[in-house]
Amino acid sequence: MNSHPGHEEASRNFRLYQGEIVLLTFYIFWLSFYLYRYPDIGNFPLSVTVLCTGIGAVLLGRWTALKWPSIWSFYISEMWIITAAIISFYSVLGPLIDLFSPQLKDAALIALDQRYFGGHPAIWLEPYIHPWVVELLHLAYASYYFWPMILGTYLYFNGRQDDARFFVLVVVISFFTTYMGYVMVPAIGPRFAFDPSTPEYSQIGDVGQPHFARELKGVYFSQLIEGGLRQVPFKKDCFPSGHTAHTITWLIMAWLLWRRFFWVYLPAGMLLIAATLYCRYHYLIDLAAAIPTVMFVLGASWLLNRVLPRTIEFPVRQSSSEAWR
Repeated sequence: MNSHPGHEEASRNFRLYQGEIVLLTFYIFWLSFYLYRYPDIGNFPLSVTVLCTGIGAVLLGRWTALKWPSIWSFYISEMWIITAAIISFYSVLGPLIDLFSPQLKDAALIALDQRYFGGHPAIWLEPYIHPWVVELLHLAYASYYFWPMILGTYLYFNGRQDDARFFVLVVVISFFTTYMGYVMVPAIGPRFAFDPSTPEYSQIGDVGQPHFARELKGVYFSQLIEGGLRQVPFKKDCFPSGHTAHTITWLIMAWLLWRRFFWVYLPAGMLLIAATLYCRYHYLIDLAAAIPTVMFVLGASWLLNRVLPRTIEFPVRQSSSEAWR
């Protein structure tokens, strides 16, 4: 049964929903780990600041919605702040990788592509490079974050808060699952591994991989998008393909929760997945690994939704007139 924030039963308690519970658990676990292993953690002050800020932002957002209840305060707390916390965690993955998996795994992924697929799609697609195709696929690639926000916003403002909160739970589990994949199997992808002209190539060296013969060049926006991605400090985020795993997950959720949106999203999602190979961001094995990732995410989301309470409540002191509805 779905509910509107303004029509929930009045409560004197501070509530956290499932997505917030999982996100905070993840944040607190890694903050504790960072504090425990602080001599071994690179960029320790920034990492701890990000983690503490993420925890504080989620709790403050929930407190704000409690103090000044409205559909907008709940929406900002449950959608935008959670999204910001998910993206922020991305910035602390570098020190984790340096600690757990300091060596890049690109050579192994290149070998797997060669063994199981007989070659490398980034090389196969070179004869078909066209500036307008590059432009279109980069725009699709850059739309990655917008589609889940559209779905969540629609659910939230159409009286389907329970569905929206379950979707948030799926999003949280999906992102943190792929984050752990990056930590266990750090790789920078074909755009660097197959291009000796890039500074990142030296991190892998010559492991028998082919080299690009043609530059990947679009018209306008693709250069801005690709150039911006090259400026991101953390680039070891290839395995599994998060863009592929998340897109498939969002498409499944759209099919279940908003069928009309699914048909709009489907062509854009397919272009986005195609861009991971055509635009040289991923090996084919990265996309193959996205399939079991999606299965795990959906299974874990279903299980946690069954096992966890819909909310965890903490008693707070407040007058009945200020009670959260």
